[in-house]
Amino acid sequence: MIVSAKDPVIQTLLRQAGVNSRKHKTIVSVSTRVTCGGTYWSEGSRSSYILVKNGRPVDIPSTGAPPFNGNRAETVLELDADTYAVSVGTFCGKPATPTVYMHPAMAQQLNLEV
Repeated sequence: MIVSAKDPVIQTLLRQAGVNSRKHKTIVSVSTRVTCGGTYWSEGSRSSYILVKNGRPVDIPSTGAPPFNGNRAETVLELDADTYAVSVGTFCGKPATPTVYMHPAMAQQLNLEV
């Protein structure tokens, strides 16, 4: 679902994650888990993820594998009603539209129609 970045709920979620985006829209995805992919540079694009629990950013465990290693494993984040993740980064050399991943219970709690 694409929502306006001026929505007060979305602004609060992005601010808690420490994201300062000038984009006009934000993507909201409802799921119970997030696979962190695309975290290495590839043709001018890269993603980074921020996990927020109880309104505070927390460290995401890293696989630590280099980008050209065949044993690379992607990190999977489990979400609950108090935890959400934000994906930000660069797409083709320009700032990417932020994506907020949240648990269905959190979306219902925040009255977001999905």
